[in-house]
Amino acid sequence: FWYPNLQVWQWRRSLSYWISVTFFEGSIFFTISSFLWCYGESFGYLKETVTIYGYIAGKVNFLICTYMMCLETINLSNADEMEGPKEKKNNSAERTPKRGTPNSSERPFGSDHSPIKSKGAGRFASARLPDLEDATASSSDESTGSSEDGTTEETWLWWPFHIRTAIRKLDRLGAGPWPYYASAIYLLGVLTFTVGLVADFCPIPHEVAEMIGNISFLFGSLFFTIGGAAECVENEVFVSLKCDQGWVGALLNFLGGLGFLVGAILAFIEGMSYWSLFMYGIGSAIFTFGSAVMIIMWKDEQFGLTFLAVLNQLGGHDGRPLIGDSKSKDKDNEEKTLSAAAAVFIMVYVMVGVMSTYDFLIVIEKLSVTEMPLVVAQEAFTAGLPCIFAHFMLALTSGVYRTPSVAPFKQLYIGCRYLGVLMCINNTLRFVRGLQRAYCVTRGECEAWEKWN
Repeated sequence: FWYPNLQVWQWRRSLSYWISVTFFEGSIFFTISSFLWCYGESFGYLKETVTIYGYIAGKVNFLICTYMMCLETINLSNADEMEGPKEKKNNSAERTPKRGTPNSSERPFGSDHSPIKSKGAGRFASARLPDLEDATASSSDESTGSSEDGTTEETWLWWPFHIRTAIRKLDRLGAGPWPYYASAIYLLGVLTFTVGLVADFCPIPHEVAEMIGNISFLFGSLFFTIGGAAECVENEVFVSLKCDQGWVGALLNFLGGLGFLVGAILAFIEGMSYWSLFMYGIGSAIFTFGSAVMIIMWKDEQFGLTFLAVLNQLGGHDGRPLIGDSKSKDKDNEEKTLSAAAAVFIMVYVMVGVMSTYDFLIVIEKLSVTEMPLVVAQEAFTAGLPCIFAHFMLALTSGVYRTPSVAPFKQLYIGCRYLGVLMCINNTLRFVRGLQRAYCVTRGECEAWEKWN
């Protein structure tokens, strides 16, 4: 069983949530900026703002996402590992189980075992929680990482390239090496892409910076394609037609990587820059759909997402957790998870953040020509407020499992959702208006002063 206590469940839930959210947000940034770059010259003074800076925002999200993917795979453990020293210590004298309570060997959890039936255990029934006495005894020693009965906690690893450690742990847990391969290769791809973006800001000739960018984007795209292929292997995409969420998400990520790779290759062919950027946009759009699947998987409590399939089989028909029926000891019900609407509004909040960021960047561009920086700062703060609101709501959603049922909190929570929709529409219109203004100025169809009005 993968969740020996509430803290482990909460941590993995939060980690997988931010992985899916940052992947989705980064993909949207890349999609918008790639397609806009196809017509970059048309936007004149905003070309760099809506293309390179959009790429940078997407890169930050991808960097956070892939780093957390590595953390999740490197630090993966289950209750058997955490209780290993305890079992060794008590090897000569096993503790007698309480009457009516199955011992640890009768309570495994995973894809090859049946879930635990437990009245009132809620969403944790499929991931056995410790006995009350065990939890009480260990809580006082939680800060030190050990308890009186010998249970120890492994040191948390922050360096993402503990390769041998990660593979050894995954192999011992029966997960195989592919989850770490996918995570580490994605991270290498992000770091490689970053080299090309940094070159644009270095004091070197444009031709040299362009060549460095093309080469780094080629290798970065290759890494993304290999990372997607590793996810496909993990989810048996190449050998089956399961077509479940993990299967579909992994396939989409692989196809997104192929789109990147085609775009990177076209960049070396003269006269194909438009189609190169267009293919980057197609690949990014496919990644957006793949990351949307990851958000839905998180909603269904499949915290392994597309790269760690061993965490996704929780006993239910759709891979969701099972809980014991309070009326019958012999019947299990599939645990109800967050609604589809909750997943949709997560995506809405991400869109609010993305559109608000572009709006903020467009306003900041005024600093290069205006003599009233304080006014620009005020406008930029106003443009960036929706982004702040959206990420506050994203953080709140990661910890609120259900819509509050008590007034006025229910009404406030639902009201924030519709406020997010209005903000998304407003910031999108402001962004489009800024692009239209830049296009107008570039074509000479507007007076110069209208550039900032």
